[in-house]
Amino acid sequence: MAEERMSPQSKDYVELLFHWHRYLTVAPWIKDKRVVEIGSGNGYGARYMADFALAVKGVDIDPEAIASAREYYFHPRLQFTQGGLPELPFEDHYADVVVFFEVLEHLDPAIHERSMREISRILKPDGVFFISTPDHDRTQSFSEVNPYHIGEVNGPGLKHLLSSNFEHVKLYYQEINAASLIWAPDHPQASPTYGILVDDQGSSPAAPETSIHLTLMAMASQVPLDGSLASSCVETERVILSTLWRQLGVALDGRQALSQRVEQMAEEQMRLEDEIERVAQDNYQLSSAYVAMLEQSDQLQREVEHLKAVEQELILLQQQFRQVSDDLAIVHNARSWRLIQRYWRFMDHSPWGRVLKKARARVMSTPKDPRRS
Repeated sequence: MAEERMSPQSKDYVELLFHWHRYLTVAPWIKDKRVVEIGSGNGYGARYMADFALAVKGVDIDPEAIASAREYYFHPRLQFTQGGLPELPFEDHYADVVVFFEVLEHLDPAIHERSMREISRILKPDGVFFISTPDHDRTQSFSEVNPYHIGEVNGPGLKHLLSSNFEHVKLYYQEINAASLIWAPDHPQASPTYGILVDDQGSSPAAPETSIHLTLMAMASQVPLDGSLASSCVETERVILSTLWRQLGVALDGRQALSQRVEQMAEEQMRLEDEIERVAQDNYQLSSAYVAMLEQSDQLQREVEHLKAVEQELILLQQQFRQVSDDLAIVHNARSWRLIQRYWRFMDHSPWGRVLKKARARVMSTPKDPRRS
């Protein structure tokens, strides 16, 4: 966004070219004239005009701007006064020239008409009024809105506003563009004006483009206006052009660096995509292994449950075994069991025992007589 109060020390060279061109253009009109500049800001423009005018009064509503102007700019024909529209601190028909650059857009539209009447009041009957203001038809398409511009107008709107208070009005456009100048050493003015068209298809001669402009400029008076404000302004040391070249070089370097960065990012993206694919494969394998582990875990869990059941059964068998062992111990310790053991030892190891076994066997094998039943 352009600075709201310009200074010759500003680094906004393009905006300075706009502002200086306006003051240079009106200089021939103010020679030996009494000039009032409304919205004089820090005063550099009023100071420049004081070199040509009979007297210059710089007026600004901001007391800090007036204080700054009084501190930095001195001239015997220059004064700074605090004040502003719609009421100016001057008597009727005070000024030969009123300069009103880049102020209208800062005023509420409700006081535009009243402000024009007030400017007409302080002008002499043959006085001249110079005004510049941004063209709203252009600025309304900007991505960033200037919060200080509350009263912008377009070309027809400015012409109507001026025509309502002045008999004669001339409207001009102002724009900064690249240009090639050809001039003679003894006649530095460059004229006429030619144009070329540059587009995607190339370049070719064409009429100068005048429809695209940023600023409206006009001159108005109650008497016919001779002469014209149409002119060109060249920055002699080419600081602006050199700055633009440097910026273009930086932009091109930045573009190349950005292009290389884009290529690196594309390669990195491909590497990451490959890595993602490998991770996806690893994830698939891990998922498969996880599913197998879950199945194995279920199998092991079933086996553990089975072992627990076997363990419980084993505990019961151990309990039964102990019970049987206890019962056998009772039997073994009983007197009858000892007698039985002695009997079987006698039967197995004594000669008489073998005889008794044979006798018992014959007895057991002899059939019974049915008549004895």
